[in-house]
Parts: sequence; C-alpha cells; structure tokens
Amino acid sequence: MRRRSSPWHRSIDRLDLLDVLDGGVVVPEVVIREVTPSAIAEGIRALACVRVVPDLPVEQAVKVWDLGRGEAQVLTLAWANRGWHVVLDDRAARRCAAALSLPMIGSVGLVARARRRRRIEAAAPLIDALVRKGLYVSPEIVQAVLCELGEREAGAGAS
Repeated sequence: MRRRSSPWHRSIDRLDLLDVLDGGVVVPEVVIREVTPSAIAEGIRALACVRVVPDLPVEQAVKVWDLGRGEAQVLTLAWANRGWHVVLDDRAARRCAAALSLPMIGSVGLVARARRRRRIEAAAPLIDALVRKGLYVSPEIVQAVLCELGEREAGAGAS
C-alpha cells in the first residue's frame, strides 16, 4: 500500500496558515522526522503555533487500521486528548478518524478556513497547487468548497 503524507508542508509554502487552527497545533515527533527536506521540518518547529511532542505508544484502536507512523501518531494523540481535531488528508487515516469519532480537517479545509478568516485573498490558487503537488481531492469537493467561498459559481467547471 502506498502511503503519502499531506503535501501541505512541502507544496504551497504556506506553513504560516497553520495558525488558523484554534488552540495551536500539536505535532508528533515522528511527523517531524518524516518531513523532508529538513529545512521544512525546522520551519514547522519554529512556528509559534506549533508544539512538537514525543511519540506515544500507538492506541490499539488505531493500530488495527495499519496506517503510516505519522498518521497513527496523530490519531493516537487525538484519541488520548479527546476534543482535539486531527489534520489529515490520507483517506484511510480519515476513515479511522471518522470511525473513532475524532473531529478532523484536511488541507482543503485549512485553506478554506484561511480564506474565511481573510488570511488569503483566494483559496483556488492554493487548492490548485495542492492538487498539482499530489493531493487527491475530488473535483466535486473542490467545486463545492470554492462555491461556498464565493470563488466559483455552482455548475462552473472544477479545477
């Protein structure tokens, strides 16, 4: 099974938008170790909204999903800290989060939130960049998000 981490950190050069997540961002150490190049990992560590925490033993309810180490740690942290939201793009990890009733947001949701909070002028260019860099998101989801943000009319072509 091919596993990819979210292209968020390496594709659109907008780590600063992580601060749209209320309450800050907690990142497991394994996620930092998985991030390449290392300059990006250091950029994540340097963000005021980010706190890097040690990895935990993976929760059994998460283990059975056979996810990547980063996704498993993110879900384990959220399981141990009920009420925390998880930031995930991986389909299997999102299914696990849903099964565990963990609130979640993905890269497109982060971009949409940044647009709603007027941190960016337009969401479409960032969403298009994420898709070009390998994030799979259905054209219907892109269309719905951009319509909701007023950047595209209903029935207009998807990106």
